[in-house]
Amino acid sequence: MLLEEQAFPFEEKAIELHETNAARASQGIYDKWVKQSFEALAKLRPVRYGKAERAEGVVNEIR
Repeated sequence: MLLEEQAFPFEEKAIELHETNAARASQGIYDKWVKQSFEALAKLRPVRYGKAERAEGVVNEIR
C-alpha cells in the first residue's frame, strides 16, 4: 500500500506526458512515439483509452 502511494505521482506524471504526446494525433502527427503513447495509456487508463474500435460492414447499395 505504501509503495502504491509513493508511485502514484510518477504514474500521474506519466499519464500526463503520454496524453500530451497522444494529442499530437489530432494535429495530423502519428508516428511510432504517438502510437506507443496510446498503447501505454490503454494500460494506464483502460476505461478511457483501452477501447477497441468497431467496424461496420461495407454497404454496397442503398435500400
